[in-house]
Amino acid sequence: IITHSLLKEKKKIKDKEELTQLFTESNKIYKAGAIAAFKAREQLAETASQFPWNWSAWLDLADMSIPTDASRPEESIEIRQFQPISNLPFDHNAKDGPARLCIDSVGIISVCHGVRLAVEGQRCVEALEVLNELKSILPSSSFVFAQQALAHYARRDFDTAINTFEVLRQNFPYRLDQLDVYSNILYVKEQRADLSLLAHAVFRIDKYRPETCCIIGNYYSLRRQHERAVLYFRRALRLDRKCLSAWTLM
Repeated sequence: IITHSLLKEKKKIKDKEELTQLFTESNKIYKAGAIAAFKAREQLAETASQFPWNWSAWLDLADMSIPTDASRPEESIEIRQFQPISNLPFDHNAKDGPARLCIDSVGIISVCHGVRLAVEGQRCVEALEVLNELKSILPSSSFVFAQQALAHYARRDFDTAINTFEVLRQNFPYRLDQLDVYSNILYVKEQRADLSLLAHAVFRIDKYRPETCCIIGNYYSLRRQHERAVLYFRRALRLDRKCLSAWTLM
């Protein structure tokens, strides 16, 4: 679609002057968008600073790639919560075992944000260390279980990831977030029966979720019914254009 549009636009351009003008206008729009994005990040940072329990603000900040250190001062936002996981406070003098994480109730949100960024940035060993500590503070948190599963998946430790996803499903049977990643593992390991059970389960819970469509697509793909698989991946994209799993599997 993009290539076709560019070719159509190219036919309309008659000379070098018109091309220069088009580039100048496009560059102005790009700069305006970049400035708006930076202002949006500042506002989101202020929101997270004033009320750290607003998890939606943290998620948007992560999507906008807020820096976690001051290596780029021009983009760094002065807010206590934006620190690398390696800088988190640990009690290294603990008498009853290894160093333990020392955080207050507000800091937990900051730590969860840092863990999510670490997993997405493939710093999985670091993330798992903090997640193990978080588990002692939040033993029944679906976020902790999910991030552990994602970290093991990123490390290609599929067996551990499967076990973690199974624990997550047992404790939170109606939670669909990240289960598309679980289906990817079952697909890679060619566990057709388990993938079939998962597809039927999520379909009964909510057939209009992108994760459900990706899981069913994986199931049909494993059965080599590729046309039906593509149909469900496209449905996932109609439900959520930012669904990375659907784009990848397509």
